[in-house]
Amino acid sequence: MKKLIAIFLFVLIMLSFPAGVFSENEQPWEAEYTRIISQIPTKSQTKYILADLDYDGTPELIAGDKAIVSAYTFQNNSVIKITDNKDIPIQYFENLKTAQNSLTNLTEFMGQIADGSDIVTYKMSFSDGLPHVEVVAIEHSDRTGTFKGSGETPQSVPDCTSLVAEYLAGFTLKPFTLCVLSAKEIDAAGSKIEAIESFLKRYRFLSALSDDTSDFSKQQREAIKKAVGDGLFASFDKISRLSGTDVFVQFYVNDAAQASFVFPYAKQYAVVTNADSTSGGPGAAVIYGHESELDISYLSGLKTQENEASNVYIDYTKTMSFRGIDDYVNYLSAVLSSSGKNANENGKKAISEYMEHAVNRSSRTEIRAKNNTVTVNDYGVSFIAENAADCMERLLKLCDSQGFSQIRKARTIPELVCADIDLSQPVRIEYEKGVAQKLAGVSGIRLMLSDNLGIYITASDLANLEASFDLFCIEFKKNGDVFSVVFTDKNNQTIDYINAPVWFIVPAQSEYSTVMASFKGGTDNWGGQFDPKNKTIEFSTNYSGDYDIVENDITMNDIGGVPSGTKEAIRFMVSKGIFTLDKHNNFKPEATLSRYDFTAALVKMFYATNVDAKSAFSDVPENSEFYRYVASAEEQNIAAGYADGTFRGSEPVSKEQVVTFCGRTLTEKKGYAYPENDDAYLNFTDADQISQWARPDIAVAAQCGLVNNVGAFSPSGAVTRAEGAEILYKTFMLLYDVSPVTTVSSLQSGADSAVSNAQETFDFEFRAALCILITIVLLFLSYVLVKISKRKKAKKK
Repeated sequence: MKKLIAIFLFVLIMLSFPAGVFSENEQPWEAEYTRIISQIPTKSQTKYILADLDYDGTPELIAGDKAIVSAYTFQNNSVIKITDNKDIPIQYFENLKTAQNSLTNLTEFMGQIADGSDIVTYKMSFSDGLPHVEVVAIEHSDRTGTFKGSGETPQSVPDCTSLVAEYLAGFTLKPFTLCVLSAKEIDAAGSKIEAIESFLKRYRFLSALSDDTSDFSKQQREAIKKAVGDGLFASFDKISRLSGTDVFVQFYVNDAAQASFVFPYAKQYAVVTNADSTSGGPGAAVIYGHESELDISYLSGLKTQENEASNVYIDYTKTMSFRGIDDYVNYLSAVLSSSGKNANENGKKAISEYMEHAVNRSSRTEIRAKNNTVTVNDYGVSFIAENAADCMERLLKLCDSQGFSQIRKARTIPELVCADIDLSQPVRIEYEKGVAQKLAGVSGIRLMLSDNLGIYITASDLANLEASFDLFCIEFKKNGDVFSVVFTDKNNQTIDYINAPVWFIVPAQSEYSTVMASFKGGTDNWGGQFDPKNKTIEFSTNYSGDYDIVENDITMNDIGGVPSGTKEAIRFMVSKGIFTLDKHNNFKPEATLSRYDFTAALVKMFYATNVDAKSAFSDVPENSEFYRYVASAEEQNIAAGYADGTFRGSEPVSKEQVVTFCGRTLTEKKGYAYPENDDAYLNFTDADQISQWARPDIAVAAQCGLVNNVGAFSPSGAVTRAEGAEILYKTFMLLYDVSPVTTVSSLQSGADSAVSNAQETFDFEFRAALCILITIVLLFLSYVLVKISKRKKAKKK
């Protein structure tokens, strides 16, 4: 009897555990979708589809057949059934492709299906939590039909086929991850659970692949096309690097069964070896005719971590309802338990970003202005600084207890949110002595004047300013897109140049927005990092002056032939003034990167320009366009010369020097950790030629993705301007990374929306608490049953 009771209780306890408890390798949505699919009766025509239809990073689940389709979405760690639709057959979802409109540049879901002898062309959108289908045309076998196109109403037309072809010619297919699990595959697997696990692994693998197509030249792409069999080849969908010698190719082939379609393509997959080669050409290709044929274990084994998208899921909408440090720590504990130990490089970065977010959100307080003056004193800062340090300490202890190692040190930044400020008038910010001492345990202090206006000073820089001034003040005035910054002392005397930088956050429009700085009678392109979520740009300065935010996307005449990723890096770096053009607007991508170019770029990236700096190098004349940058680099120990007192700025800089400096910068300025084993990231064919002193820094650079650790590194070789721009661009983006969530100056946490979501979803923490309660009740019942059993036996005796 006791054994039966124990077994019964064990089964009940196991069943009481919430579906949100998932294995180490799963994303939170996977366990929930597994439960849903397991509960749906599978008929012969049933299919299950995973696709991210609302572009939020988490796929929707579509399940159904020709009769009815059910759609599910995952929010706040729970599944919501959003629709049962009898008007949209599963075929509509199964045949979806994303296509970019050449006129509007908008990406839309497009598809074509055969409905008897008719061909239906349709567009699909996913908004307000529901799928919407718009039929573009219905073609009959005699070419007639109804055609709507981009119009309001469908019209009967004599030659529908030509109109559809002309309409779809304006769209270009774009990469899109869509995975299908069919009843046939479930039957072949022998176990529904086994088939579901394979299905989820496929989606996880395919959706995490990077798109590296632009890294391959036209000649290389043609060679890959030949390797996969160019007889049926229609177009590439995506080429993704897996390892040093292997790439994963997703491509379309002409499908004879859909020959009458304008999009007569079926997707196939291949692994191609030696894909970077242009001389010998790629090696053998392993072809997979359908996604169900993919050997995910084998493919995942080929994939190197630096090429993977983050495998850690952080639901920032959930954190909007958090009230204190405990909430943030408990949520990170759940994240680490589910995927932290298996986090890849980008997953580790995502966790560091969350830690910064948690510290910031849990240590914010309001500070009120008086007569448009904000006074930051040690009393006002003390509490939030202690709170921020406490939060970070608890998060770090949690990481240590879970065996999780950070890729970079997370910053501890408490925040003051200003109230009673009139931004139409000048604002004065006063930093009293003693504030820096209270910030000893944190990275710095951020002051938000509004949702998109802020000031940040690191703790060490504020200590330097306090040592120089009894009262350090900033006069800040907004006039349209121009922001006036004046540093003053307690006597209101203007300070043209301060000995430590101050960071400003101001509104901006795009990634090509830049800051034009005017100070000491001159103007310079000051750059800045754009934050697309908050529509702001952040920059640092030591100068009192005017800072004008302008759009600076410059057209260049000679970068058409470079890969698209490199082209974007060049456009960005030129827009920020970090790289310059000649008088004919040429970038000269193939020209050698000189020591002058490299030094000027570094000084601009670090906002380290000092127009009063003097250079001691004998071969750098004061009338040189690079003089101020070389002098500033010399003053800031950014660059060094030679023993004979020369700088030799026209000489090329080696790749080893460029990558080493960038790797070291990320460790010193951003807190990135050196890998425990350098060799794990130095997979270059000529790794033995890398200087011993450079190996740790180049390993960091490879770990962070500044360079692909495949093929030859050529440490002593020269770097082209295009290559240098791309490496420095990646460094810049890591050095000045932006918040993963939108900054809100208000202290309201958004609890109302969280309550609304909680009413329609079964919250993960609630289920966990319910599970514990049920377990306690069951254990108590077990105790009672055992007692009753003992009493019965005692009575019998």
